[in-house]
Amino acid sequence: MVVSIWLDRPLQPLLHQWHSLKQHMPQPALEAFQALTHRLGPVLNTVRYAVSPYLQAAASATDDAFSSYAPWQLVLLTAGVTAMLIITAQACLGRLQRIRQQGLVQWACSCLRSAPIIRGLVAKEMAKASAKVSAGIKRDSLSITQLPKQGRPAKAVLELLKSREAHNVRVAPGDSSMSGVIYISHEAHKALLDEVYSLFSWTNPLHADIFPSVRQMEAEVIAMTAAMLHGGPGTTAPDVCGAMTSGGTESILLAVKAARDYMADIRGITAPEMVIGLSAHAAYYKAAEYFNVKLVKAPLGPDYR
Repeated sequence: MVVSIWLDRPLQPLLHQWHSLKQHMPQPALEAFQALTHRLGPVLNTVRYAVSPYLQAAASATDDAFSSYAPWQLVLLTAGVTAMLIITAQACLGRLQRIRQQGLVQWACSCLRSAPIIRGLVAKEMAKASAKVSAGIKRDSLSITQLPKQGRPAKAVLELLKSREAHNVRVAPGDSSMSGVIYISHEAHKALLDEVYSLFSWTNPLHADIFPSVRQMEAEVIAMTAAMLHGGPGTTAPDVCGAMTSGGTESILLAVKAARDYMADIRGITAPEMVIGLSAHAAYYKAAEYFNVKLVKAPLGPDYR
């Protein structure tokens, strides 16, 4: 049978490949490999002689087990087993890819969260957080959950908004300590921003032909940013370009996507990795998930660097 023949001559294909490989192998590498095989030869022969009877017995048992099957049945059985192995291998590769994307620690944590006990604890905490948010929304009986059938007068809308705005934290100009929230240097600065917003609240950057002022300001901001990074006319990167984004998260997402696409096109990197510190912005985690980039988290020193 086929199994017996294969076990009787298992080294024939390997010997042919080895002779072909020796012709193209550098001499130092060939000598090192030959010295290694010379040392391992006795061990490998001992293992082969010890295992050979068991392989022969397994081959004979396999031949006897399938001797009653017709050739076409063996073909169908082989095809079915092969299909099952392929499906299993694809599933395993998919799981390994998921682990590679998440990182081993994060993947292990996600597995723990799926356990019934942990899942129940997480659900309780999420219910508490949801109840707290809902209570905050409904605290003044101003919650609107459906589109009103009748509109409100402008005065009523303004009063409603003023009432809600009164619950916001008051920050005096020049006294902002909320990093990443608002930055106001003084009252004149705040008044300038209010007036600028009113000037351009009815513009749309998508229509640069209708609102050329917006396009010009975007181009100037990009040029100033390029100059800060030593790019632009008169530098080693005169053709540097950019794009305006709205907010820090979108800026990080698009920067990661641009780097991923650039490296894939220029250097052929198809499995990119991104190294960040543990104090990095949460948007880097989002970008890694969105754009299939492996995230490598580096620890911080005592000085948080």
